[in-house]
Amino acid sequence: MNSPVELPAGDRSEVERVLEEALRAARLAADVGPERMARVRELALAALPEILLSAEPQYRRFAALRERLREADGRERGAGAAVGGDGGGGRRGSGGLLVAFALVPVLAGISAVIFLLLGYALRLASPEPAVASSMRSVGWAFALLASGGALVAVGALLVAAVRNGSTSIRASAPAASVALTQEVAVARAEWRRALLDQGFNPLLRRELADAPPPEGRTPRLRYSSPHFSSPEFSSGDD
Repeated sequence: MNSPVELPAGDRSEVERVLEEALRAARLAADVGPERMARVRELALAALPEILLSAEPQYRRFAALRERLREADGRERGAGAAVGGDGGGGRRGSGGLLVAFALVPVLAGISAVIFLLLGYALRLASPEPAVASSMRSVGWAFALLASGGALVAVGALLVAAVRNGSTSIRASAPAASVALTQEVAVARAEWRRALLDQGFNPLLRRELADAPPPEGRTPRLRYSSPHFSSPEFSSGDD
């Protein structure tokens, strides 16, 4: 940052706003005219490269944090687009599969219980009906289906939990961006303060220390003794 030309347009505008604030405060404190302040403003602009160098560490920190924030925002927008692309039909489809995986073992288990109870109940009859054996076979088939469906449902729930966990991690990213935004704001304020305290204010105090009073304004007279009297109003013999 060897010259004000190297600053981005937005940062250059920020420097000029800080200068105007410093000029307004200096004019009120020094009570000088607009012509003198215009001259002081020209001197401050001419000394701008040295003033920027005096606040260079603060500016570098501010610029680095701002770049990190821009990169973080870019990553969040990319992640949000990816989630948005999958989140519509993808989430509805995965939700329907989870419901199906949960219902299959439940329905199969109920059917297994019904067929097994009926099959073994008919076994007590004498003679045993021919359909009893078929019902027991069907009941055991439903029991196996219920067991397999339960395993599949557990696996689907684990996959859904992993996906939800990754979504939660992405959701925590905006909180990190908020903290980084606050850091950028603090660094910007520190840079502005450095421009004032280490650059503009010392120059303005130096230039306005012996500033003459504005034209048309009578300077205030300061008397060193309360017994001062002019020749016309002095008491004494002629």
